Amino acid sequence: MDSKKITLIKDLKLDRDDYMIKVRIIRMWKLTNFANRNNVFEIDMILMDGERGKIQCNVEAPFIQRLGKLLEEYAAVYIEKPTIGLNVGSYRNVENQHKLYFYYTTKVSRCNDFNGPVHGFSFATFQSLMENSIPKDVTFDIIGDVVNLFTDSSNNPTQQKKQKINLEVQDLQGNRVFVTLWQDYAKQMMDYVNANPDQTTLSIIL
Repeated sequence: MDSKKITLIKDLKLDRDDYMIKVRIIRMWKLTNFANRNNVFEIDMILMDGERGKIQCNVEAPFIQRLGKLLEEYAAVYIEKPTIGLNVGSYRNVENQHKLYFYYTTKVSRCNDFNGPVHGFSFATFQSLMENSIPKDVTFDIIGDVVNLFTDSSNNPTQQKKQKINLEVQDLQGNRVFVTLWQDYAKQMMDYVNANPDQTTLSIIL
């Protein structure tokens, strides 16, 4: 497959649609019909190339049916002839002015020799969080030790359905920030804590 020239994400331009990129899907979200969770009408992804360049990608329903089976989180793929647009939303998952879309001419195939990172984390320091110096329109990751965990003890049935956990997380310099986990993320945390009652140190990546 590499016999055709691979373009890096940083070199993508709006005036062409004949690119081929070699990327890993480092994040993927499936948007489903509320009444039928098996009905996926849109897939959003963050793609990363071998030089850690990142771009957001949107796949709508007609193309999910044709190419969706090849799209899995952490899978490495070739994407040929995507459509390139401007990333003009008020909230962006990556710092990139462009965004990819699938079109009728878009092709996807497996890549078995991707040598880039698996996760592509973009860690922010706790100091930058406390100084409020991180752009508010992009996502970031944090890593630290959980020093306190507060569960929601509300007796309100409506609030109980909205499972929530508050964490106090500390970095290696002793800086602390508060983090709130909702729904499935809160459940994952509590399931882990309950299954490991004797664990004295708990680290978290978000």
